[in-house]
Amino acid sequence: MLTRPAAPAVLNLLGRLIASKSVQSADGNVSPMELVLSGQLLAFVARRIEMEPAFILEEVATYQSVGELLLEESVGDQTTIQAALTALREHCARGVTQSHDARAYALASEIFCIAIEETFHVPGRARDAMSAALALRVANQEKVVGDFAVAGR
Repeated sequence: MLTRPAAPAVLNLLGRLIASKSVQSADGNVSPMELVLSGQLLAFVARRIEMEPAFILEEVATYQSVGELLLEESVGDQTTIQAALTALREHCARGVTQSHDARAYALASEIFCIAIEETFHVPGRARDAMSAALALRVANQEKVVGDFAVAGR
């Protein structure tokens, strides 16, 4: 059984093995490009396993604070925003401590989507917070995929 910390190392090793041209299928019809793409995919998965949990924690907290600011500033449909925040708080209060909690991320993303819709045409602190949250999401995605998409690894 692999432990979570060992998974990135194993996936990186598999990626290097697949990318080496000594690996071939039984019929010998594997193109070099397929090997490279397979190696890139495994490396991408390893990077996500390693980095994504911290990003999820950071983004959940950020989106929750954006929702709270929407309420404070009385921006948008207060009932919908309050319901989304309540759902997130109730979920988190259940004691889920996993940093890769997909449900918390989904609930927080719902708040973020509401913030985008409600602040798009409204200047102020709430819009600035939404813009900063959007920049955070983009930055985190760039960190996850950047090495592989930009550098061509």
